Parts: sequence; structure tokens; C-alpha cells
Amino acid sequence: MSKKVTHYVLSVFLLAAMLLTVHSCKKDDEKDPPVVTTREVTQITASGAASGGTVMSDGGSAIEARGVVWSTNPNPTISDSKTNDNPGVGHFTSLITGLTPDTKYYVRAYATNEAGTSYGDQLEFTTTPGTDPPTVTTTAVTGLSDDSAISGGEVVSDGGAPVTARGVVWATTENPTIDNNKTEDGEGVGVFVSQLTGLNDETTYYVRAYAINEEGVGYGEQITLTTWKKNTMVDAQGNVYPTVVLGNRVWMAKNLRTTIFNNGDPIPGPNHDADWVAAGDKGEPSWATFKIGRPGADGITTDEQMIELYGAIYNWFVAVDPRGVCPVGWIVPDLSDFTELRNYVIDNYDDVTTENVGDALKGARQIDHPWGAPYATDEHPRWRADGTFYGTDRVGFNAHAPGTLSATTGASSWIGRDAGYWTSVDHELDDRAYFRRLQSETGVLGNFYGSPKTGHGIRCVKRLED
Repeated sequence: MSKKVTHYVLSVFLLAAMLLTVHSCKKDDEKDPPVVTTREVTQITASGAASGGTVMSDGGSAIEARGVVWSTNPNPTISDSKTNDNPGVGHFTSLITGLTPDTKYYVRAYATNEAGTSYGDQLEFTTTPGTDPPTVTTTAVTGLSDDSAISGGEVVSDGGAPVTARGVVWATTENPTIDNNKTEDGEGVGVFVSQLTGLNDETTYYVRAYAINEEGVGYGEQITLTTWKKNTMVDAQGNVYPTVVLGNRVWMAKNLRTTIFNNGDPIPGPNHDADWVAAGDKGEPSWATFKIGRPGADGITTDEQMIELYGAIYNWFVAVDPRGVCPVGWIVPDLSDFTELRNYVIDNYDDVTTENVGDALKGARQIDHPWGAPYATDEHPRWRADGTFYGTDRVGFNAHAPGTLSATTGASSWIGRDAGYWTSVDHELDDRAYFRRLQSETGVLGNFYGSPKTGHGIRCVKRLED
């Protein structure tokens, strides 16, 4: 036998002897640590994930604990964060919670028996970016009245999670929250409109838009609103008007006098004479007052006095301009609105007919009024004297006569005699529009149509629910 073979045989013999010696040293009741593997990490969010493992062998003794361990450092142990799932062999699932968004973690399964703790293979994962409360802006208030308003907002970002509720909140104290009054106006991102109702008149409120996701509530900037005095209306320029409810309509009880549209654009004017005609010829909006110094305007010395007493005079192009001359929620009346007005007065007063309904709508201030003082007056606003027809203001409509401006000359005429009110309806004939008229020498509410370049007054109306 060669020396090489002899050496190999001797090595095998010695190795076998060593293994036999080691085995003979282990006691019969001595146990091994468990054998465990780590399961794939799933359901990863900004603050949690799912993993687990499989205990392949209990090492000869009962599994006392099992779960997963994790850390932002490699090779986490049971001294780090861990779950404690039901003991035993086989598969188990572990829910990892309390994580930091957008962070890398290391995770291992573990199992413990009386011989010690074993770990599975190490895996790593990164949590998703964290969610924030939504970002929302607050819409300026429109449609203001004595008990309601319109606002809303826009959810410009969902913060990384679905928006489950949005609307506006309001209170009489600053920085209102969802614990105060609120609307609920849908879900998701984008623009929304909110109706604030049940407000008290002449009261200041603080308003903020809000949006909610799983992270919390986001609020828009705070704005304020002050409700009107009860039974009043305010135009875009801040002019305040009394109002009156007649049937299912609310009417202004004074002639409109704004010189701006709802979006803040100025209405061109004041125009008279050739300037008035030029605007009408081009189909452009125009306003004026009855011209100072013309017959019937004695005692009035400024345009400011005139517009305060009688309101402004407008061409029809103002009445139908898409920028709106009446406040939000109010409209220039159409034919049906004036019909409803006439019928309501006739139906509710036995002595009112189609022949004198106009007198019931006129204000009771007139030269030589048969009722005497204070109705009989020369002070403005007033109606011209008439021995047969006179205003009784039976329903609080309080019509007064601002006069007209000619479509062809722009001249002012008929103050105290003629109260024409534009409708929003054009006539079937070209270059005609409908208006309704009260006059000092008749008791009817006249139905007319004429040139849209003529100047008349406007009474805005708000329709109530039937």
C-alpha cells in the first residue's frame, strides 16, 4: 500500500473518530434551536406592512415565541421591534405597524424554544411616502342674504389619500372646525359649491373650506361674511335695498342703482344725449340718471342725489349682460314674474283689479295726493299730480318713477310720471324688448315692448320655492 493511500485512510478514520466523540458527548435530552424562514413582505404602506414566516422545525422542544423582528439597521434581533405571534410550528403571519413613511427597513422571522432563538433570512422593504391632510382653498362668498350665503372651495391636493368628505365650516368665532356648523359637499379633489343656511341676520360669521382624508382635516383660508339686515338686499356695489315678499317672489322695494356688474366691471356711464345714443347703437351697456335741470327734477342738484332718490336708468343691454347686474340669487324679472306680481295683488285684495293694480304698486308720495300729508308732497321721490289715479302702496312694492331716456336722442323725460321696468325678454320683432310700466295717469300695470336702447329702471326679483 502506497504512502498516499495510507495517509488518506488514516484521515478518514480520524474524522470518523472525532464525529463519534462529539456525538457521544451530547446528552440524549439536549435540544436544538428552531429552524425558521422569513415570508415575503407585502401590504406595504406609509406606516405598516405584512410579513411572517414558517417554523420548519421546533428543534426538539416547544416553540415559546415566534414572529418577525425589524429595524432600520441590518440583522434585527428580538431586542429590536418585534411581533409575538401564536407559538408553534408551521406558517404564521405578522403585521408590522408604527413605521415611518418613506423609510427603509430590515426584517427577519424568528422563533424561540428552550435552546434559543433562531432567525430566518433577512429581507428589506421601504415604506410608502406618508399622507398629509388635504390642501383646500376657500371660495369667496356670494349670494349673501339675511339668512343664507354661498361659498365653497377647491381641494387642490388629496394629501396622498382619498378625500372622503369636503365642504365649509362656519361659526361666529374665528377658525371654525368640523365640530361647528358645516356642509357636506361630496368627496375627492376639485371645485365644490356650498350653501350656508340658517344664518342670523346682521351677524358676522367666519368661514373656512375643509376636506378630510385618513390623515386628518385640512382647512382653507378663513374669510368673513356679514349677513344683511332682515328684509333687505345688497348689490355688488354695497348698496342696500328694502325687499318685500309677494307670493313666491321677493322683490326689491326700491329701484336698482348699482353702476357695476357682479364681477366688478363698471357699467359704462353716466351717459346722456349723444353718448347714450352711441352706446345703444353699438349694443353696449349704458347707465344714466335723469338729467339734472330737466323738467320735473326741480330741487335735485347732483347725480348722487338723483340716483339715491330714483335709482339708475339702464338700457336693455345692461339687463341681459352675462356679467349680471342683479346680485347672485336674484334676476332681472321675465314676463312671468310680473304676471305673478299682478295676479298676487289682485287675488289677495278684493278691491284691486286689473284697472287699479298699478296704483296698489305705486309708492304713496304724490303732488296733491288726496290722502293729504305726509303723502301729499313736493319732495322727491314723488309722482306727478293726478285727480283720479294715485299710489296706495298696498303691498310695499313702493314703485317710483325715474323717467326715461330716449333711444334716438338720449334726452331725459317723464320723471315722476313714468316708471318703466325692464324684463329679460326680447321681443319677436327685431330690435325690441319687453318692459313693464306704471304711469301717474293710469292705474294699470302696462305691458309694453320697445327699443332696447331706451332707458328704464330695473327691479330685481328672487324666486322662492313653490
